[in-house]
Amino acid sequence: KNHSGYFNLNCKKEELRQTIENEKSFVSQKQTFEKTVNDWCDWCRPQLLKLNTGIKPKELIEVYSEELLQNALKDKSLVDAYNSYDSLMNYWADVMQDDFYLISNDGWKANLVLPAKKYIIYKDLVCDLLPVDLCIKKFFSKEKEEIDFCEDEISSSKSGNEEILESWPDFEEYLNKNAKVKLEKYVEELKTQKAEAEYIAAVEKYISNQKHIKEMNAQLKEKTVSLTAVIIEKYKTLSENEIKQIVVNDKWLTDISEILMNEMQNITQKIATDVTELVERYEHKLSDIEAEVSKLEKEVAAHLAQMGFNL
Repeated sequence: KNHSGYFNLNCKKEELRQTIENEKSFVSQKQTFEKTVNDWCDWCRPQLLKLNTGIKPKELIEVYSEELLQNALKDKSLVDAYNSYDSLMNYWADVMQDDFYLISNDGWKANLVLPAKKYIIYKDLVCDLLPVDLCIKKFFSKEKEEIDFCEDEISSSKSGNEEILESWPDFEEYLNKNAKVKLEKYVEELKTQKAEAEYIAAVEKYISNQKHIKEMNAQLKEKTVSLTAVIIEKYKTLSENEIKQIVVNDKWLTDISEILMNEMQNITQKIATDVTELVERYEHKLSDIEAEVSKLEKEVAAHLAQMGFNL
């Protein structure tokens, strides 16, 4: 609070969100809500693992959602209890409901669907109950990282070559007119002609990038085929318990926890936005603004007078 009876912001505006998140009472509120979410997950987990054929999804979600609502009403955190309830019900409508009906009809079966085409990769594989990306994350994260590395390397080399062509339009024109000519031969010609060293270096870098792209593409294809094969085989050997653990813990409860905790993040953002608007609204006193306006009016009047205009 300053001498005029107004309050000043004690941090930079760009640091406001982080300041709110680090404030003791807000940290306590976040921990309270996080405990509510975790307690609900712990209560719900054993019931979800017991799901089997013949279950009645509508009756079950009523029980699960009511438990979350009552817990959220008790914790009195910043997150509105009914927003938490709505978030759960939205996830139910988007994802969980279909999964429950699959289990009700077929049990815990992870049926992998392969497209009807000759060359299949893991991105083409579909499983509604246990999505392929969860299977990869659980069992084949290293193989996926190797594929991601290859893709990043290819993208980086292609971007590098695009920059070279943008920087050297003459080289791009040469490529358009001489698509079948080996670039190594072109480099030899440039050196014979004693062309600009920087230009020669750019062409050599382009050649190097092209070779790297070719090498990475070969590795990418090999690793993609390998990963696809092991995924297909893995789905054939998944036990019912493995399917349950992945779907309940890594899919449903992980998704719901993230969605609910996002409610707290939204509150942080709203508080930061509201406070920032308040700060900017009263950042300058009316007297200071009026003085600045008066000063600018006098400057404009002086310029007009020089131009022969009288106000």
